[in-house]
Amino acid sequence: MKKTLIFCFFSLFILLHSAASNDVQAQTSCDYEKLGQASLKDVGGFLLVTVSINGHPFNMVVDTGSEGSLIFPEGAKLLNLPIDPNRQTVVQGPRGGQELVKNVFIRQMKLGQLTIGPLSVPLGNLPTYPKLDIPVIGLIGGDILSHFDLDFNIKSGILSFWHIESNSMLCHVPPFWGDEMQSVALKMIGHRPFVTVKVDGKPLVALLDSGARSRIVSFETAIKIGVPYHVLTKDPGGIASGVDMRSSRYYWHKFKTFQLGQDIEHNPILTVSQLYDSMNMLIGSDWFASRHVWVSYSRQKLYFMNNPADKKK
Repeated sequence: MKKTLIFCFFSLFILLHSAASNDVQAQTSCDYEKLGQASLKDVGGFLLVTVSINGHPFNMVVDTGSEGSLIFPEGAKLLNLPIDPNRQTVVQGPRGGQELVKNVFIRQMKLGQLTIGPLSVPLGNLPTYPKLDIPVIGLIGGDILSHFDLDFNIKSGILSFWHIESNSMLCHVPPFWGDEMQSVALKMIGHRPFVTVKVDGKPLVALLDSGARSRIVSFETAIKIGVPYHVLTKDPGGIASGVDMRSSRYYWHKFKTFQLGQDIEHNPILTVSQLYDSMNMLIGSDWFASRHVWVSYSRQKLYFMNNPADKKK
């Protein structure tokens, strides 16, 4: 069976065993159940979580911007993962390229105390990723992540996985982080979460993308909100590639403001690059790094607050 999914990085068919809920109790209470937690670290803009695949430790990129998950071919070879004869996946990268790839079987994946599987995962490459003693073997995308509420605490080095009974009206409350916490609505398209932001006062649709290494404004959007072409093309930058291995030029431009919720950042330097998808920009790992972030797929809400050391004076 060929499976075609379109997203920022890649796609995947997955079978996931998630926790069962108690429907009767949900009517009278709001149950938060922490299913597990895993070590989380920021390595050069890559948000990496430590996993165990078929009993072997590896690192994987946590990618809320992806519809599905991905295993690198060298990792599949290292683990001797069998090919899934019944599944193939069309991988589409952020710059529009497509490729039909094979899937492999993963018997079991553990994220701390949380165990999932079996999985059928497509093979694919990233042009760059950190070389570590515990190898980076792939990406964990929305096919897995969207079954939980995610608590990103990069400062403490922990990614927590929560199950919240969302059938009760009592569950429409935030995590209790105090008065400085903010919340904004998420719009889910498939397994990908989108939010509304403002750049230089203009409302934009942004993909919440922990797999991107920075906040990226599409080239066309930057021009539309008033950045002159001749100014943009004189900004510093370089050339980057995505999962589709297509190269694209990017620029670092200083905008006037970036606003998410009531949080306004002045004079942010954002990446400007070509994006072939249904959003104006990506909110990448640089935004996650200075905040405590709770992504609630169950309630379609994003909760966040700045780390104390990063608060503006």
